[in-house]
Amino acid sequence: MATLKEKLIAPVAEEEAMVPNNKITVEGVGQVGMACSISILGKSLADKLALVDVLKDKLKGKMVDLQHGSLFLQTPKIELNPEVGIDNDSENCKEVHTLVVESAYEIIKLKGHTNWAVGLSVADLIESMLKNLSRIYPVSTMVKGMYGIENEVFLSLPGINQCYQPEVER
Repeated sequence: MATLKEKLIAPVAEEEAMVPNNKITVEGVGQVGMACSISILGKSLADKLALVDVLKDKLKGKMVDLQHGSLFLQTPKIELNPEVGIDNDSENCKEVHTLVVESAYEIIKLKGHTNWAVGLSVADLIESMLKNLSRIYPVSTMVKGMYGIENEVFLSLPGINQCYQPEVER
């Protein structure tokens, strides 16, 4: 039996676009999380998008909103992901939140919020990994405990769609 989408929209191309067979979970449905979600959906990177947030009503509202627009997307399933737990009270979560808010202060001061560049960057990184595009990205990561580093240091280490440990002179 044909779905509503199939009844309403007939393909005009000879071959239907291939939908990837994977699930992507976005943690947080605030401005940045939704920018990530929209960017991932716009690039058709997954056949299932799962949303997670501690604010259950907001989460459900964002999911339903995306589901209503999914008629125009290639991602057939948008769902809540109750399997992923979020520790809303952890010190680490509070520290990270504070750092993110402070680092985006200037953009927020100018336009009220920051989200699109982050969302588009996340979707581009995911696309590169899923499609094995072998792109190189300057992404910083905390290296405390690696290579004998004992302090919290963030370095931009080279990597090509995989994690590896480059030789570091001590």
